[in-house]
Amino acid sequence: MSSAPLGNGSRSSTSPPAAKARPEPRTLAERLFQWEVEGEWDTFSGAVERYADVLGDSGVACYRELAEAACAGEPELAAGSSRAWGSRRFRLAQIMECLARADGDVDALVAVLGRDLSSPYRYLLIAEELLAAGRADEATEWAERGLAAFDERADPRLVDFVCERYAHSGRHDQATQLAWETLEQSRRVDAYQRLAKVTSHAGTWESWREPARDAAGTRGRRGPRRARRERRRL
Repeated sequence: MSSAPLGNGSRSSTSPPAAKARPEPRTLAERLFQWEVEGEWDTFSGAVERYADVLGDSGVACYRELAEAACAGEPELAAGSSRAWGSRRFRLAQIMECLARADGDVDALVAVLGRDLSSPYRYLLIAEELLAAGRADEATEWAERGLAAFDERADPRLVDFVCERYAHSGRHDQATQLAWETLEQSRRVDAYQRLAKVTSHAGTWESWREPARDAAGTRGRRGPRRARRERRRL
């Protein structure tokens, strides 16, 4: 995960009057935080980074305290939770992500992203951050957790990620099995193409070509759970 210390980036050319007057850091932090979280528009989005030089270490620390306290009041969303999204929750998450990235703290970023696991894509976001940080095994584990949590409605992007990680680590049989089971479950063209890609990379496409065509052309013949049970007996 790339990061840069707060305050090293270029600030917006439009600074609030308070910033030019160099007010007391805590007072400025409280004002900026309120404007960013409760403002009608996104004028102060990313304020803690844009005005870090004015806030100073104590102001940034205060901003962090305010954000952490506010986030603690927002419920964590587990897999399958309904997402009651509002601008406040979204903005608080953005602030916490910004602070974690500025610190170069991958674990903190994962913790922030992990407060909302209501969709398969949220697991993918975490996996991508871990992979970018060179933590490939953890990335794969998070992606696998996402597939397990949303067994009946996996996000194709998450399936692609896991298949690619399996193939990259030489686990071609597992990549093939996942691609095949996904095709049997969905009967979608993209799932057929995924299986073709995975097995071609493994050098086994010829033996999978006909089963793949049959699966892609027989939507509804077998339910997903039965299909998986039959596959395991082969």
